[in-house]
Amino acid sequence: RLPTADCRLPTAMRNLCLTLARMCLAGWVGGAVLFVVTSVREQVAPDFDQATRAALALVRFPSYYLFGFALIAAALPLAFAGMPSDRFGRRRWLCCGSIAAALIVMTIDYASVYLPLAEMMKQPPGLRPATFRAYHAASVYINIVHVGFGFAAAGIACWPVPIRGESL
Repeated sequence: RLPTADCRLPTAMRNLCLTLARMCLAGWVGGAVLFVVTSVREQVAPDFDQATRAALALVRFPSYYLFGFALIAAALPLAFAGMPSDRFGRRRWLCCGSIAAALIVMTIDYASVYLPLAEMMKQPPGLRPATFRAYHAASVYINIVHVGFGFAAAGIACWPVPIRGESL
């Protein structure tokens, strides 16, 4: 059997790390879903004009990314330290791989899609470049992907650990 990281940490520390990783992952997925539901409602509400909708998005999205980066970045080392390891560590690597994928996709989204989109949103609706809709659509799909990776990681982290002698 290969040595694993969980062999070096006391059980109580591993349990604490796993608990915190689960909280970070569940907090991110829940927070992202709540953010999207709230934002979509604001964007379709007849009470707001185009300028107000753009201003609301520009105020909210930096917090969305900050919250997401903080929770996902914290979850990665916590999950690695706290995830129980089967014989080959598949569960740990699958969970941590999903978290890392979420972090990578979120970083690409922020740098390549959100920042240019935010610059476009500062322009009046009639003066936005033709690429605005394409960037907005890309943002929707990329956010689904990275929140999906976070959801998968949360599911893996929260899945019950088999009792000794049982298989996954």
